[in-house]
Amino acid sequence: MRKGNQLDVGIEQQLVTVQRIQLNELSQKAMRIPTEAEIERFSQLKVFNGESSKAEEKRAEFLSFREAVVKTPPGSLALETILSFGTRHADTIAKISLENSMRSDHKPWSFTVVSAHLVQMLIDILHIINEPGILSFFFALEQRSLSTMEAHFFTEGERLMVLLFKSDRPFLDLFAVLVRLFHRTWREMHASDEDIKKVLAVVRKQMDVCLLEKPESIEKLEELLAVHSYPHMKKLWEDERSAKEAEELQSDAVKLSFLILLAQQFWFWKLDANEKTLICSDCANSEVSSNASSAANLKRVDKLSVQAQRQVDRFLNIELKMRLLELDHIPNTIEIPPLPANFDWIPRDVDHSKTSITKV
Repeated sequence: MRKGNQLDVGIEQQLVTVQRIQLNELSQKAMRIPTEAEIERFSQLKVFNGESSKAEEKRAEFLSFREAVVKTPPGSLALETILSFGTRHADTIAKISLENSMRSDHKPWSFTVVSAHLVQMLIDILHIINEPGILSFFFALEQRSLSTMEAHFFTEGERLMVLLFKSDRPFLDLFAVLVRLFHRTWREMHASDEDIKKVLAVVRKQMDVCLLEKPESIEKLEELLAVHSYPHMKKLWEDERSAKEAEELQSDAVKLSFLILLAQQFWFWKLDANEKTLICSDCANSEVSSNASSAANLKRVDKLSVQAQRQVDRFLNIELKMRLLELDHIPNTIEIPPLPANFDWIPRDVDHSKTSITKV
């Protein structure tokens, strides 16, 4: 029963239990290592052999696929899912193969290898292998311990996904969504074989973002994924990066560095010849004053004038532009300037001067 847009707590907990039972069945398949005979028979299916015409490429593709499916997970679940997809979605495979062959850059993606990775991705998304405290969950149900059930209910991997109950073959249908999403993102990224991991990472991010909106059907999920295309995701990442950099530039540490420069009282700092002492004195009209001033006499400026605040904002904007600037062709070596002709600028009689000395 629903209360508004929310399921009744008791019914929701029962659905979570059913969901975990179904996922456990998939987990058993994912943790089973397929035999060599099963893998070999799978590789001979015609529906998966239309991508590469060279024997060397086919062999390399088979070895990559074998390496992916002998791991647990995805194990036998990968073989079963891809085989079912080839049977029920042969038109999708034919369409992908045709589009790959028509690409001007001749850079198709390997359906079998990528599919094995997509099965693994779906296992992670649904937390099929992750079973935190499932026995205690059933015990809580039996004992009617509501607090225990609620605490366990909100753990990762035990949250209700309504869309799993809106399909007769939810895992296969979600896998089909991932295949179509990968193919579309591959085209949008103009990717090649070397970019498979990058495309997979983008696909995972697209799924994570869309699932946060808790779609109640696979059709609704596909609508969300259509909106979150690769160009849209790039814009989201750029906005996040800009916001983060702006936040960093507005931090107290950055502002403090500019406040020191723009304080109404300026100070002259100089490193002593021993390179262990800072010499500090006040300045007037850009000239070093003979009056001694200690660091303790520095006054903190809590409020800047309008003009000073404008200078702070100006420097912050300059800093932002410099950090965003991409510099190319930076030389590997730099030319070290020659030593000065004399060292008269180094104070010789520091002890008798009126300047204050601060140890570093």
